[in-house]
Amino acid sequence: MYKLVATDMDGTLLNSHGELSEENIKALRQAIDKNVKIVFTTGRGIRAITKFINALGFNEREEYVITNNGVSLYNTKTLECLKANVLKGQDLKFLCELGLEFGAKIHVYDYPSEGCVILEENEFTAFERDHIGMPVSIEPDFCSNIIKDERQAFKVLYLGSKELLDDIQNKIPKEVYGKFAIVRSLPIVLEIFNKDCNKGNAVRDLGKMLNISKDEIIAIGDQQNDFEMIKFAGMGVAMGNAIDSLKEIANYITDTNDNNGVAKVINKFVL
Repeated sequence: MYKLVATDMDGTLLNSHGELSEENIKALRQAIDKNVKIVFTTGRGIRAITKFINALGFNEREEYVITNNGVSLYNTKTLECLKANVLKGQDLKFLCELGLEFGAKIHVYDYPSEGCVILEENEFTAFERDHIGMPVSIEPDFCSNIIKDERQAFKVLYLGSKELLDDIQNKIPKEVYGKFAIVRSLPIVLEIFNKDCNKGNAVRDLGKMLNISKDEIIAIGDQQNDFEMIKFAGMGVAMGNAIDSLKEIANYITDTNDNNGVAKVINKFVL
C-alpha cells in the first residue's frame, strides 16, 4: 500500500497552462481521504505555490511541500520553512559571475525573503512573474554586494534559449559540477544549488521523518530535476510528456500533464 505520493508540479501535476485540473484535484483529495500524504516536490519557491496549497486545503492541515528542487521543506499550515540548505557569500558571487560570462540571464531565489532577484529586466521576467508566480525585484549591484552582506539564496538560475543552456551545460567546468547540484528544470532554465540537495534526498528524508519506507512512496515527474526522486521511490512514474532519459528509469509511464496523468496514477495505484 502506498502512503505517500511525491509529485512534481510544472509539466506534471499542472497542465500546460500552469493550472490544476478538476480531475487531478478530485484524485488528490480522494487520496488524502485515505490518509495518503500528497507532497508537492517542485523547483518553485513557496510563494509560487500557495494558491495550489490553498486549493487542496493544505493550508488548514499539517502537510509538507518540498520546494526549490529539494533545498527547502515547508509546513503547509504555517508556511514555516522547516529546513533550508542555502548558498551564500562567495559561492553566490561565483555562480552569478559564471552565468554572466556564459551569456545567461541570472535569476536568484532569495533567502529568506523568498522572492526572485534579477540584475535587470529581461525577456524571462514575465515568465517568472506570470507563469511561476514569483515576486520579482531588480538589484543591479547584487553580485558586487553578495560577499559584503553575506546574502543567502536557495538557488541560482541561468535562463536562455534551449541551445544556449545546452552549450552552457557542456562548458561548465568539472569542478563546478563537483561542488554544486546542476539540473535542468525546464528547457530554458538551468538551476544551481547546494550539492547535497535534490528531490530524491528530500523525499527520502521526509519519508524517514514520517516513518514511511521507500516501497510505500510513489514519485511522479517529467524533467531532469526529477531523476533522483523517480529513481529513489518504490514506484517511480514518468509523465507521458517526460524527457526520454526519465522514462528509461521509471517503473511506469502515465499519460501527459494535459491528460491528467497524475490522477490516472493515483486512480490506478492508490485508490
